[in-house]
Amino acid sequence: MNSYQLIAQLLPELEAYGAICPEGEETDLASFSAFLSERVRYRADRLPGGQEVPKTEQDEVLLEAAMAREISHLFRYMRGYFRKALRSNKSVITMDDYTYLVCLLRIPMMTKTELNNLNVMEKTSGTEVINRLLRRGLIEQHVNEEDHRSFYVSITEKGREEVVKLFPELKKIVTIFFSGITLPQKIVLHQLHQRLADCNQVFFLEHRDENIEELYRRVNEKVAGETSPGIEGQGDSY
Repeated sequence: MNSYQLIAQLLPELEAYGAICPEGEETDLASFSAFLSERVRYRADRLPGGQEVPKTEQDEVLLEAAMAREISHLFRYMRGYFRKALRSNKSVITMDDYTYLVCLLRIPMMTKTELNNLNVMEKTSGTEVINRLLRRGLIEQHVNEEDHRSFYVSITEKGREEVVKLFPELKKIVTIFFSGITLPQKIVLHQLHQRLADCNQVFFLEHRDENIEELYRRVNEKVAGETSPGIEGQGDSY
């Protein structure tokens, strides 16, 4: 095989790789290599495990339903590991407690709304987490001088200490959780999850009050805009 034949084979792979990368995100050779290694591991017309690529709309719906179920199960597995790791901790008692505190380690001061949105939490549920952390002295709130109806929250020294103590346990959790896949698979999985998260974040932040039918219509309109010939730029945003 000469170099031109190899390039001809690489072009479809580059197109497939570009399809899973979030728009505007820079890509690199390491990420593409990880993607390509997983592509060549399986036949082009097969999925991991030997499952055939869906050929009808019904097959694709069944595949999507299976994927949704698997994602739900994965969340339950992770939550179960967190429960085991937090069993002896008297301050940080839920996975949500932990993720809220980690967010405040990264961004020292946020409004309650910003913190809830960052954790993809509705206001009522998020308020329960915030109030629990306030009662336990893990975070504190400050009046927003520009809008006295809202408050900023920040992590306390006690909260910082509790999170840092949990880092070794978190390392054990993620090692267990991702033990079944290789590093190249992790890279590809992260890219796909990031694309899914970015898409659904728009729905959560900008269209959360819309019902399923309205959201479904938005998705169909976006797909139609991306596939219609001569139409450019209409599928860039929701």
